[in-house]
Parts: sequence; structure tokens; C-alpha cells
Amino acid sequence: MPRPSPIKQGVSGGWRTDAPCCFGLNNELSGKTGYLLATDYTALSQVGQLQLGTATGTERVFVTDTHEKGTGRLLNGAVDDLTRGAVQNLNYGYDRGGNVTPISDASNIGAGVHGAA
Repeated sequence: MPRPSPIKQGVSGGWRTDAPCCFGLNNELSGKTGYLLATDYTALSQVGQLQLGTATGTERVFVTDTHEKGTGRLLNGAVDDLTRGAVQNLNYGYDRGGNVTPISDASNIGAGVHGAA
């Protein structure tokens, strides 16, 4: 069993990693109800998308990262909630030296299904 990370240690009811992918990276993390339901990785083993939620519930959150081909730099980080849509949509820009210059959030959260803004 892999060594627990600080994030996994705080999960109530214990934790278990399931279904490692071909590179030995975790695809799922579960406790009593599930937490990390699925993970997609890029060809460079960077996290492409996380699907979070409970195994028994219908609410899901997707955390999606888009990386630049060749450099692997993060271009976009988006968080989508099935009940509200885009919660966060960060776009990253870089200067010629590779330093992050602008970061902008293009999301428009709105009222959503549950009335949360």
C-alpha cells in the first residue's frame, strides 16, 4: 500500500487508493463514500482531469487542467460543478522567460440550481 499523503490522512473513515494506472499513478481515492472518483493523466503524467464526488450521490465536481504541448506549462485550470456549471476558469499567460504573467478568471458563476452565488 502506498505511503499516505497529508491529504489522505485527513479523510474520515480511512482511505484507500484504487485502480492505479499503468504509470503507478492513482486513479481513485475512496473512503466510506468516495472522494476522487476518476483521474485522467496527460502523456507527461500531469493530471488532466479529476472527478470528485460521492459514490452514491449525483453531485460531481470536475477539475480540468490544460497544459501546453512541448513545455507542459499550465494554460487553463477549470472547475466545473454539475449543479452550477463553471465555478472557476483560470487562464494563464507566460512571458518569454516562462514566468506566469497574467492570470484571468473567465467564469460567470451565476445563481445555480441551489441558489448559491
